[in-house]
Order: sequence, then structure tokens, then C-alpha cells
Amino acid sequence: MTTSTAMQDLAIELPTGDAAVLMPERAMLLPGHRVLLIADTHFGKSEAMRRKGVPMPAGPRRDSFDRLRTAVDRAMPARVIVLGDLLHAPAAVTDALLDELCRMIQQLSAPIQLVPGNHDVKRSKRPLAELCGAAGIDVLEPCVRLGEVELVHEAAGNSARYAIGGHEHPAAVLRAGGDAIKLPAAVVGQTRTVLPAFSPLAPGGRAETRTGDRLFGFTARRVIELPG
Repeated sequence: MTTSTAMQDLAIELPTGDAAVLMPERAMLLPGHRVLLIADTHFGKSEAMRRKGVPMPAGPRRDSFDRLRTAVDRAMPARVIVLGDLLHAPAAVTDALLDELCRMIQQLSAPIQLVPGNHDVKRSKRPLAELCGAAGIDVLEPCVRLGEVELVHEAAGNSARYAIGGHEHPAAVLRAGGDAIKLPAAVVGQTRTVLPAFSPLAPGGRAETRTGDRLFGFTARRVIELPG
């Protein structure tokens, strides 16, 4: 993995013994498998909200694209796997969005694959594989085994294997005096890891932690461990 004085990653070890690197871009690298994991990109949320009369700029999607490109350039993975909710509302996905996704992927040095999430499959007139294929993204099974780890959208923590997923959009609130700031967060527990939402339009609620869980907050430049 390349080093950067601007970004401060945080290396941890999962209960399976797998090395993992939490990256400020809201990503997790599994260096032993050369896989970069992100969750809940929710591409198309702006379009879906515009259909409901809410004015939305294109900025949040550009932010996501830029962060993904930066993460891939720094981590140099063999592939990127999105742990569900690549698309916010398939019925609202436009050809323009698919073209934009395709152009973005062509700029990356690693292919993108998708473990489908609940948003990816709801109310779609076109099959998910067709939508993703148009953007150059391969659709995987809902549960993908990677050594002793399984990759899913919702990591309930009740599987026989250690699960890594998203879905919950965990966040943490830091308070100092009368000020407070909300950070995307990851929860790393004994049976599961829940990654933060990659989308800036999915801030999420307070992270649900269990006894023994570790909580990590993601700022623009570093990842910090927080009190559970």
C-alpha cells in the first residue's frame, strides 16, 4: 500500500486474524486479499430526490467519485467490492447516471463488483445485472466468502463466519463543551464489522455497539478510535 503524509490510515486486526486497514475515504482494505471494501454508495439518490421535488446538486456524487479514485490509487487493490446499496433507487437510475458511473470506473485501476443490497433490488424495471453491466460493474452473490470472512450487505453477526457489511450507516457524535460534530463510523466487533456509508447523502444514526465492539470515526484525513 502506498504511503501519504496527507492521509492517516489505521491498521487493525480482525478477530479472524486478517489484517485490515481503515482508510479516511470511508473504506476498508483487506491487504491479504488485495480487496478494497466500501458500502452504501447510494448513487442516484440525488435523482430520486429531484423526482420528489427536492433540488439536489451534483456535488455529493462527485465527492464520492473523487474519494473512491483516491482510495483505489492509494490502496492499489486487485478489485473493489461494494457491500450493497450501490444504487439508491434503481427505478430512478438514468442513462446519464449509468454513463457517468461507466466513465468513473474506466478511470480506476481496479474493477468494481457488487454484493447486492436492499436498495439495489427494489422497484426496478430493469434487472440489476443489466443496470450494473451498463456501468461496467459485476454483480456477485448476496454472500461472498473471502477466506474466513463473508462479505454481505447486512452483517447481523449471527452467521457461522465473520461478516463484513454495511446497511446500518453507523455514525458517531463527538462533543466538546457546547460543540458537536458527527462522523461516519465503523463498528468492529467479535462477529461482524459494519462499515460507514460511503455516500455523503447517507449520514446515518448513532452506531449500535455491543460489548467488546471497537468504534472508529472517519474524518477527511484520518481514522481515529473512539470510546464505544
